[in-house]
Amino acid sequence: MKLKGFKEFEKILEDIKRKSPQQLGKFLTKQAMKLEREVKENTPVDTGILRSGWQRETESKTFERVIYNDVEYVNHVEYGHRIKKKEKKNKKKFIPGKYMLHNAVRKIEDEFYLDLNKKFGDVIKK
Repeated sequence: MKLKGFKEFEKILEDIKRKSPQQLGKFLTKQAMKLEREVKENTPVDTGILRSGWQRETESKTFERVIYNDVEYVNHVEYGHRIKKKEKKNKKKFIPGKYMLHNAVRKIEDEFYLDLNKKFGDVIKK
């Protein structure tokens, strides 16, 4: 599962990478930790396997952080899926998705922009 959307920051982040790579790395790690916490809070719990499946890459030499879940049914819960009803043959029921990751990204997106501006506002304005 991969989300896209932070393309508008490419030029800004390139400038920040050149000027303060260690600070940017720490900032991105903190943001990834926030996202991981938020996505775990948004994940429904039945057995706890899905919630405990959320992980983030711990070491990254690049300036990207990855949040992922290797549980085999994560996409079915995220986006929804169809199931056959037992009482009526050939009828299918759709179970809507929970959008755990999407909702977590939306929730922290504004906070991300504010934190980015606080941390690197002087570089962004130039």
